Amino acid sequence: MMPPKGMVMKPLDESVQLPEIIYDADALSAMAKAAGALIKEPINAGDAVVNRLALAYLVCVNEVGEIVTAEPAIGPNVPGIQDALRRARVVAPGRRGVETVPTALLVPIP
Repeated sequence: MMPPKGMVMKPLDESVQLPEIIYDADALSAMAKAAGALIKEPINAGDAVVNRLALAYLVCVNEVGEIVTAEPAIGPNVPGIQDALRRARVVAPGRRGVETVPTALLVPIP
């Protein structure tokens, strides 16, 4: 699944292409809402008011395209989300040019 609309995921190292993973964002969001972990708080961002990102996980993918860890990066650890992200399907590992490399990406929970 692609990141939620308006959310852009960028690698820390611009020479690295992020891995492509497939996960059920709706199911993750439902788990977070059921646990009371998605408290959206408006913040002023210049001319617009946006919601603060309340929950996100850091997902690490090794060079052969296996998810090796999924840990809370922003917000609490919600039961089930970590396991669901560890079971996500990796379509393509991270790359630097033609070489596959271990990478990490921030997965926002909408």
